[in-house]
Amino acid sequence: MRVAKMPHMMLGAAVVAALMLTGCKSVNEFLDEHFVFTSVDDYLSQVRSEAVPSVSPGATKTEGVLTVGLRSSQTAPLVIASEGKVRGLDVDLACALADELGLRVAFVTVPDVRTGLDGPCDVVMGSNALESHGYELMGEYAYNSVGLFQYGSDKPRATLGQVRGSRVAVQEGSAAQLTLSHANLDVEEVLYPMLTDAFEALVQGEADFVACNAAAGQYVCTLRGGYSFAGSLDTPVPLGIAVANGEDELRTALAEAYARMQTNGLLDTTKAPWVGLANTVGPDAQISESAAPEPVPDAEPAPAEPAPAEPAPAEPAPAEPAPAEPAPAETNPAPEGEPAPEANPAPEGEPTPEGAQVPEANPAPEGEPAAQPAPAPEEPVLAPEGE
Repeated sequence: MRVAKMPHMMLGAAVVAALMLTGCKSVNEFLDEHFVFTSVDDYLSQVRSEAVPSVSPGATKTEGVLTVGLRSSQTAPLVIASEGKVRGLDVDLACALADELGLRVAFVTVPDVRTGLDGPCDVVMGSNALESHGYELMGEYAYNSVGLFQYGSDKPRATLGQVRGSRVAVQEGSAAQLTLSHANLDVEEVLYPMLTDAFEALVQGEADFVACNAAAGQYVCTLRGGYSFAGSLDTPVPLGIAVANGEDELRTALAEAYARMQTNGLLDTTKAPWVGLANTVGPDAQISESAAPEPVPDAEPAPAEPAPAEPAPAEPAPAEPAPAEPAPAETNPAPEGEPAPEANPAPEGEPTPEGAQVPEANPAPEGEPAAQPAPAPEEPVLAPEGE
């Protein structure tokens, strides 16, 4: 592939005009004679050589170069080594970060994080927080987990109930087989020599799920299509970029560069060819009893709880009859048919007896003898006052 340093429309117009004038020359002959082309790799190399580093010369162990450690234990899609070359998500992401920092990039294979950072490396890719001692982890871009995959690109994640008793294809002797055997899911293990054979078993209907490294499974889904991630058998562990403690300038610059890549879409562009972007592994990917959140049905009865609280305002109503308790004192004389004055013989000028104080609580009958409002059946008239 060749890149011309001229807009395509201007180039086309120039070629047409030139061919009209020259008449006999072919397009390729004309382009080779009048225009300078370069390969994509040469063009990128030129851009990188002209880049201005955004960190000081002492921020990296080699001036102007970001030396990146690739762990020898990593496999596809993070690191793929063949014919003396390396590629993969770790490689592409490290190159993109170096470009953001205006640095060239160099790769070194290391057995572990500590060896790399104590040696020539500025950063080590594919590191996790569980191994963290003497370094900081930033930019979590993948997860280490044993995942389950199913046939069908649009299927929802599986539940434990769907996995139990199912047929699970797995590569014989792999770490995924060990995890599956200790999961206590009562599944039927269907063993295959290669991971690709296990995925083919899904298409042939010989298995319900494939168990494998989650990142590797996502890579197969991206390459082939037609499969989807069903969930993780274990708790996903985030993988990120390890930076040695004390390298504050480099760590800050890397964090800012990573944030820019998240914002401008470059991070997604870098990850998409390797692990895809839909239904990917995340911190909440572990398979549970239910794929849908259970609190939703429990939350609906909650509004009904205030309903019993409504009778609370009615509780004061029973308190209103308290003033009516003296009423039986009046009802005793009333049923016998005796006049109220005899039942409440208050001499003139003397205080009214205790039983006669009730008419004062109902001062409606002005000017009338106290005996007339006394009948007990009319006492419930006080109830509306409490309403």
